[in-house]
Amino acid sequence: MMKLPKIGMRMIKTVIAVYICFLIAYIRDSSAFYSAIASIISLQSDIQGSLKAGLNRITGTLIGGTCGIILIWILSFTNIEVKGLLYYTIVAAITLPLMYLVVCINKKSAVFITCVVFFSIVVNRSDRVDPIVFGIGRIMETLIGIAVSWAVNIIPFYIKNLIDKKR
Repeated sequence: MMKLPKIGMRMIKTVIAVYICFLIAYIRDSSAFYSAIASIISLQSDIQGSLKAGLNRITGTLIGGTCGIILIWILSFTNIEVKGLLYYTIVAAITLPLMYLVVCINKKSAVFITCVVFFSIVVNRSDRVDPIVFGIGRIMETLIGIAVSWAVNIIPFYIKNLIDKKR
């Protein structure tokens, strides 16, 4: 019979982080999709890994989100059909300088996240919501997920240190 692996602390902390993101979204009456994803990606097995992943996620989120908002704002002054072939051509073409920008600031590990956030704003946007409000919302939701993952990863460490100091 195959021996199943144990459920580790990282899995437990990840579930806690995701649930906290859901609670925050419930209180804010918003979606937890982006914050939950950010918390999963940012929560690593140790504090240093979480901080590094979170900082990369913040960098990528801010760059991809800002570029996405700027593109949507610029295109709002044109007659280019949202989600039309020309629109997708422009989005694809901007992906190269966007990735290059992240590499130039020496944040290669943030390229993936930069593109994901950029696409989540320019491709996944809704015509029912103001595009700039939509973009800012995606950025905020992602930052919430990062903050939650940091807290979930760091708080037990500090509690353990406090307990150890009292002994």
